[in-house]
Amino acid sequence: MYHVFCGYGQLEKYRCPDHTKIEEFRNRLQPQTHKKVGDYVLQVAHTLGFADPSWVDIDSTVQEANIAYPSDATLMQKLATKAHKVLHFMKGVSKNLVPFNLAIDLNSIKKLAKEYFFLSKNINIEKKRDIFNTYYEQVTSQILPMIGFLETLNPQLLFSMPWNIRRALATLQNHGRQYLKDALPANKPETNNSQ
Repeated sequence: MYHVFCGYGQLEKYRCPDHTKIEEFRNRLQPQTHKKVGDYVLQVAHTLGFADPSWVDIDSTVQEANIAYPSDATLMQKLATKAHKVLHFMKGVSKNLVPFNLAIDLNSIKKLAKEYFFLSKNINIEKKRDIFNTYYEQVTSQILPMIGFLETLNPQLLFSMPWNIRRALATLQNHGRQYLKDALPANKPETNNSQ
């Protein structure tokens, strides 16, 4: 069916196009062209007996793609999850290596993230900012000490860790401070991230 749709049997030098080319072509069409193509398809279907209005009704709707775009709140939770994963691994390998008071309370972070994610759309903007500020402070207060600790580790030790831990650790070391700085709420003064 795909070959026929693309002109198999009609084109002298037929070659099956890549599906991305069909999508690219479809996305270039103007709404008026889409309407004309849709109308023509319905006329042909009716002529061939596939779309008899006495027993079939054809309608179309536009539906937005169900995609979640990354937000600061989502990315902060991912950063905290990476920190928790690295810390859990390191405590499992050697408790003496990790400072006693270093901890990532992932449950409290997830609870605040959930509270922020599921806010009512008509909530007061000040209330929304307050909840985000609390969430940001919770994440920052736990992540910055973790990043500071990771920066003191011997590179040889890091090299001996499994690849997935090394990758999460590199994300925290290379991008953690900058990300938290970038996610800083507009109404909060910038503080020194050197903890």
